[in-house]
Amino acid sequence: MLRFYAMYGQSRGFKRGRLWWVAYFDGQGHEWRESSHSPDKSVARQLLRQRLATSSRPQAVHNFEHMAALYVQDHALKGQRSREWAEDRVNNLATVFAGQRIDRMTPQDMQRFREGRLALGAAAATVNKDLGALGHRFTLAIREGWMQHKPHLERLQEADPSQGFVEHQQYLAIREHLPAPYQDALDFGYYSGWRKGEITGLTWAMVDLASGTVRLPPSGNKTRQGRVLVLSEPLR
Repeated sequence: MLRFYAMYGQSRGFKRGRLWWVAYFDGQGHEWRESSHSPDKSVARQLLRQRLATSSRPQAVHNFEHMAALYVQDHALKGQRSREWAEDRVNNLATVFAGQRIDRMTPQDMQRFREGRLALGAAAATVNKDLGALGHRFTLAIREGWMQHKPHLERLQEADPSQGFVEHQQYLAIREHLPAPYQDALDFGYYSGWRKGEITGLTWAMVDLASGTVRLPPSGNKTRQGRVLVLSEPLR
């Protein structure tokens, strides 16, 4: 990542894609990031000079990064899924909202985020999870007194739940095109009905070959409920 620091102390400029951004600290010790909307470094330098010359921002003003920090911390404290999952939501949302003040996030920004994620191939359900995470952050911001009202977040229409089953011949046809390690994962899924994440998260500590069972802990599945799988002969 290209950067410049000249004579600005902890403030800096950096390039994101074609455009230059600036980052600086206010009198409260909060870091602010702002796009210069220009590929010209000199424009970013001038913007940084202007921001550093102005008085500190009001203490009540907060940005996306402040909300993101609250969100990740809240997940870590409550044990909801994992810190990595929360950080993935942060990274997805940062493509549009990075550096933005929370009182300047508009419905147009939300629409731009939805369209951008869909254009990259994300499923509607995944985009809705990201928007749900953003809504959670607004709730935390209200709790902290940073804002009064939560903006409306329009959700996308999700696809109908999957229906039908893979017939045995279809399963065999898929299997023959896969490398051996992938065949193992496919076999486990076909004979167990487990989700992909449950299969790839399987460890030997969960397997009891003597009794012919696999125990999935509550933390290892979407429903947050533990269960026991009795191994069929193909799985053994």
